[in-house]
Amino acid sequence: MNRITLLSLPILLLVLLAGYLLADWYQAHPVDVQKSYIGRSSCAQCHQAEAEKFVDSHHDKAMDLATETSVLGDFNDQTLEHFGTTSRMFRDGNRFMINTEGPDGQMADFEVKYVFGFTPLQQYMVELEPPTGSGAATEGAVGRVQVLRVSWDTKNEKWFYLPPPDVKEKLTPDDPLHWTGITQNWNTSCAECHSTDLKKNYQVTTNEYHTTYSEIDVSCEACHGPASLHVELANERSLFWDRNHGYGLAKLKSESNVPQVQACAPCHSRRGIVKDGFQPGCNFDDYYALQLLTPPIYHVDGQIRDEDYVYGSFLQSKMYHNGIRCTDCHDPHSAKLIHTGNQVCTSCHQHAGGKYDSENHHHHKMGTEGAACVNCHMAMTHYMDL
Repeated sequence: MNRITLLSLPILLLVLLAGYLLADWYQAHPVDVQKSYIGRSSCAQCHQAEAEKFVDSHHDKAMDLATETSVLGDFNDQTLEHFGTTSRMFRDGNRFMINTEGPDGQMADFEVKYVFGFTPLQQYMVELEPPTGSGAATEGAVGRVQVLRVSWDTKNEKWFYLPPPDVKEKLTPDDPLHWTGITQNWNTSCAECHSTDLKKNYQVTTNEYHTTYSEIDVSCEACHGPASLHVELANERSLFWDRNHGYGLAKLKSESNVPQVQACAPCHSRRGIVKDGFQPGCNFDDYYALQLLTPPIYHVDGQIRDEDYVYGSFLQSKMYHNGIRCTDCHDPHSAKLIHTGNQVCTSCHQHAGGKYDSENHHHHKMGTEGAACVNCHMAMTHYMDL
């Protein structure tokens, strides 16, 4: 009898262990659990290597407050003449100021509140109308912000005027293309792709913006989705991730390249908004209407004409239909290319004897611009005139 008991003990322990593991796996958060944005500091606690790559990247510097550190332009009483208007950039204590033509056609002083980017140019923004009211409706909200056309060339270190494409004349203040017009409105035209978890909060009755964001730039959750559940799951004493939600983030590492490509697509495409609320992991076409590949937006063969809006062209490519995804070429955290030069292409297109990366193929001296694969196969024009 004692021998039977001893033999049964391991079986009993295995049954108990199996029961515990099954209960641990079966316990899950509700399918409709609400996720919230919690900020990059929560991510960096566990993902330090990725966080270090992100610092000073184009995504990190997509937008920032105008400070001594972030402002690259020379505001030491500099002037720029453009189509008969002379703008003056100067300092007022700690404030960065510009004297230029305002929405009423008169010269006036405006405070630069925010900056866009850092290379090859930096743009500057003015809050023309702060949100009115008090309390929760305006707490942390941003009013009507306009992007100046007077910009800073960070490579040549000089001021220049950034005109709309194909417009080589003075814009009147009532023109939608004027820096105070709707096309230069940050809330509508820029903010969604330069900040994280943006809510435009346009008030129709008062014609005001009470725009909010969780982070001022393109941070971790802009690509991975709200991370509150992920952090909660990581801190739980469970041997498994959640059977309903997995890691609690957007599932971008699936066998298909579609989820990851579509997570990048909203900010890297010419598109119109169908409805608000897109988050990584959602179907792009449920929220956006993609611009057709028609000239002059695209080249006649459908190739990209701008720096960033590549999604439409990429969809028609053999690469996309063979499963290539953004991170096959780009490091998602530093936003830099994984390889340099023609290695960006030859890391996949490996042919005997350097079939394509040779003078026999491109008929140019090695190392020159003509020998670069991208200059023929991924030709690009610069929207920003630099």
